[in-house]
Amino acid sequence: WVVARQAGRMATGKLIGLGNAKIAYVRASLNADDRFQAARERFIGYQDALKDADIHYDERYHLEAPHGRFEARELAKQLLSMDDPPTAIFAGSDTQAIGVMDAAFELRIHVPNELSVVGYDGIRDAEYLGLTTVEQPLFDSGFEAVNLLISIIENNPTEVQEITMPLNLAKRNTTAPYP
Repeated sequence: WVVARQAGRMATGKLIGLGNAKIAYVRASLNADDRFQAARERFIGYQDALKDADIHYDERYHLEAPHGRFEARELAKQLLSMDDPPTAIFAGSDTQAIGVMDAAFELRIHVPNELSVVGYDGIRDAEYLGLTTVEQPLFDSGFEAVNLLISIIENNPTEVQEITMPLNLAKRNTTAPYP
């Protein structure tokens, strides 16, 4: 789960580095089981980055709903309509980040001049839309997993093998220095 926490730090750190102090976090609703541990760890990374920069965590800037573009749009509209709205939003997925961008467009808030947005996943649509995102090496991790499985079947190893894939922050058109 270290990589997931690193991703939260990386995305939030990018927004802090651009001069933002009011950074919201939009994510999918979590339940109590372990299936969403990576999402929890991204959130902890977000909080860690705020703490490291001496920025107070404001729970008003943390909203969650079922995963989806429409749901994220509605959350972002709530955030962006606040008396003291965030200047940046980190979304737990690229799909949610696209929903955030939809809300900004609807409210006539210019991304990135008035609002910076960072997503997570590195889906193909993120590149087309110019979304700044933390990319997971999904193809490479799948390839490594298959190779590892073949090695286990052929060699029956007794030691646990761990492979860590690097994350990449793809800097595109949805982030800019805070004015």
